[in-house]
Amino acid sequence: MNIKKSSSRSDDHYSKKLRSLTKEVASVGSADGNYVGKFRLVQKASKFAPDENEVSFLQRHVLQVYLIFVIQLFYTGIVSWYMYLHPKLLLKLLKGLLFAHGLVFLALCFVLLALLTFAQKTDSLILGMVATLGFTTAWGIMMGLVPIFYDGKLIFEALVLTIIIYLGSALFGFLTRNNLTGWGTPLFGGLLALIALGFFQHYYANSFLNIVILIADIIIFTLYSAYDNQMIKIRFLDKLRDGIPDSGKSWWLLAMSSSIDIYLDFVNLFLDILNLLGDGDDDD
Repeated sequence: MNIKKSSSRSDDHYSKKLRSLTKEVASVGSADGNYVGKFRLVQKASKFAPDENEVSFLQRHVLQVYLIFVIQLFYTGIVSWYMYLHPKLLLKLLKGLLFAHGLVFLALCFVLLALLTFAQKTDSLILGMVATLGFTTAWGIMMGLVPIFYDGKLIFEALVLTIIIYLGSALFGFLTRNNLTGWGTPLFGGLLALIALGFFQHYYANSFLNIVILIADIIIFTLYSAYDNQMIKIRFLDKLRDGIPDSGKSWWLLAMSSSIDIYLDFVNLFLDILNLLGDGDDDD
């Protein structure tokens, strides 16, 4: 997507205010190290809504993000089903990925995300595609366990609930005029706390604690869905307004990065809902 920065709004009050704020952002932190001040100014800048000239570009970018997102979901389903049909292969792959309590899988994900970041810096679409495909494949392999442990009806119910919750949260995040950028740090902190509780739960199995963790996880990823969908808009507008010429590849790479964020929200939300429904089924 080749987007040209328009200069036709030079006399508009909004444009003057934005340019003034942009200069202020550029000056803070460059010499005095006041990066906290710069962060606050960037937060302030992110509250600007897209103007008429930016709306069509933003809509196109959102379509790019969700096109990649839908492809990722379908590809995940294909990989997981293939793994289900080939249990010996699945077992071999899981032995490697889940080695050291899953640290190998986490390390692989971090490496692939780092590769995507490097692809964005070098404007390499091929590296970005490799990173996104590799990341989705790794999660697809892990999802191969789902049809083994849960029946089709339960999976379908969890998927429907996930779609309903995700769509409501995503629409709120994208359409709200409230600034959700401050949610990032507390959500990440809450996620880390739940991961720590998960390790505790792994060694000291407690059904009540497990349900509490799952419900808290569902709440966190529901909020993350709203946060990440607003960040699609904010990251796009920040890139559009930075005054740096952008190639078509760079927009696709940004879309891949945003797609992975919402992909993780959706998949984790689905797994938590599925586990919660599965626990309820076991109790019955």
